[in-house]
Amino acid sequence: MTATKLKRLWQAVAERLPQAVEEGGNPRYPLFAEELGDRGAENLEYYERVKVPDDLRAGIRDSDMALRDASILIDTIHDGYLIPPGVEAEYARDRSFQAEFHRTFNDERDLGAFNVCFALAAFLGLDRFYRVTVARNLLDFGRFPGVSPPEEAHLDRLSIFGPLAPYLVQHGLVDGVLEIYDSISAEIESAIEATIEGDLERRAREEGAGLPFRREDLVGSLDHARHHFLRIAVHTFDPKAAGEYGKRPEVALVHRSRSIEEEGRVPRGAYSGFLPERLLAFTADRLLKAAVTTSLEAAWVPEFSDYPYKLPDGSVEMRMQIWLWYRYLRACFERHQTAAKLEKLKMKDKAIELVTPGKKESDWKTPYELFWMALSNPNQRHLYTRIIHGFLNHRTFPHELPAAQLDPEDLQELLGEVSDFYRDHKGEVARRYRYGGARPSTIVVEVRKDIAVDPEGSARVGAAIAAGVRDYYETWLPKKSAAAAEIVGAL
Repeated sequence: MTATKLKRLWQAVAERLPQAVEEGGNPRYPLFAEELGDRGAENLEYYERVKVPDDLRAGIRDSDMALRDASILIDTIHDGYLIPPGVEAEYARDRSFQAEFHRTFNDERDLGAFNVCFALAAFLGLDRFYRVTVARNLLDFGRFPGVSPPEEAHLDRLSIFGPLAPYLVQHGLVDGVLEIYDSISAEIESAIEATIEGDLERRAREEGAGLPFRREDLVGSLDHARHHFLRIAVHTFDPKAAGEYGKRPEVALVHRSRSIEEEGRVPRGAYSGFLPERLLAFTADRLLKAAVTTSLEAAWVPEFSDYPYKLPDGSVEMRMQIWLWYRYLRACFERHQTAAKLEKLKMKDKAIELVTPGKKESDWKTPYELFWMALSNPNQRHLYTRIIHGFLNHRTFPHELPAAQLDPEDLQELLGEVSDFYRDHKGEVARRYRYGGARPSTIVVEVRKDIAVDPEGSARVGAAIAAGVRDYYETWLPKKSAAAAEIVGAL
C-alpha cells in the first residue's frame, strides 16, 4: 500500500469513528444502546458482530496474498454498554444500584477499544469484528465465572465483582448473568470455528481439486501452517495509574501466562495430565509479537511488552489455548482409532439429558462428549463437567449420582484409552501442534485510552498493527513454516 493510499484510508477510517464526549477533562462515551448509531451492528447480541463498510476495506484482502491466506478474528470484550434485559428491571427500581452502576461504568470500560477494532479490521481488509456488549462492571467475560469477594485482587477476581456484585446477589440476578456468560462463550467458539472453516472452505473452492475441504484439516495438517489462526483482543488502559511516574506507553502487547511464569503451575481449572506446559507459556507466536512491535516502533508508537500485567488464568486467551489444544488432541485421538472402536467409545446409547433453565429444548450428551467437554472447558459451569473434572484430578465421584446418568466405569475406560494414546504419541502430537498450523495465536493489544478515543490516534495505531500482522504473514510465517517442515519431518 502506497503512503498516499494509506493516508487516505487513515483519514477515511478516522472520519467514521465516534467522537468522545469530554466530561471534566476525561473522555466519555454515551451510555447504552443509543451509542450504536449507524455503526453497522447487525443486531444487538451479547457477542455482537459489527460490519466494516465495504468501501473502507475495498480490495485490501483480495489484493494482498499474505492476508488472503490468514484466518483473523478481532474482538473487544470490555467495551460493552448494555444492561441486559434480566437486570434492567431491578436496575430501574433501585436508585443506589443505578448510582453505583454509573459511578463504576467508565472506570471499568475499555473506552476506545471499539475504535481500535474498527480501524484494525479496516486496515486488514476484514468485513467484521466482534464486541461483547454487556457492561463490564456487570459482567467481566475476561475472568472465570462466579462472584468475587470484595477483597479479591484485580487479576484473581471472578466475572462478577466489585460494588455491583452485592446488588446482583441481593436481587437474585447472578444465575441470569452467568447464563449470559455461557452464551458469550458459545458465541465466541462459533465465531472462531466460522472464521477458520470459512477461510478453509473459500480456499478449497478457489484451489479446486488441489485442496478439497476436509474438517480434519482444521486440527492437524501441516499443509495449513501458512493459514495460522490469529485472534487479536483489543483492550485499553488508563493513561496513568496511581503511583506511576509519567504517562504509560501508547500500546502494550500481552501474550505471556501469569500462572506458568510467576507461579510455575498450569492454569487453574485445567487438567494437567494431557497438557504440555510449554504450549501455554505464550499465547501467541513470538515472531508475530516481534513483527507487530517493530511496526509500531517504526511508526513512532511506543510499545511495552506484557505490561501492565501477564495473562491471568481466567482470561479468554488462556482459556482459548486450553480449548483449542484439547480440540486438536481429540481429533488426533479419533484419527488413531478404528471405526468400530471409536463407535464403541462414543457410547451413543448412554446419552444423558442436560436440562438448562430457560431453554425450551433439552440437550443430550454422551459420556464421551462430556469427557472432552470437561477437558477443554476450564469454566466448569456444568454439573457433569465438574464431576468429571473431580474424577480426573482426584478420582472422586459422588455416590448419590445414579449410574444411569454417569457411570465412573465409563469415565475410567475413556481415561485409560486417552492416557494410553497420549503416553505413546505425546511427543509427536505436541510437536506437530507446536510447529504446525493448528496452534493458534491469541494476543492482547492494550492501547492507552487517550489515544484510543481519538479517531486519528486509533487509526494510526490500527494501521501500524495491521502492517506488523501483514509482515508476519508475508515474511516470517512462511520462513517459520519451512523450518517447521524440516523439524517435524515432512509435508
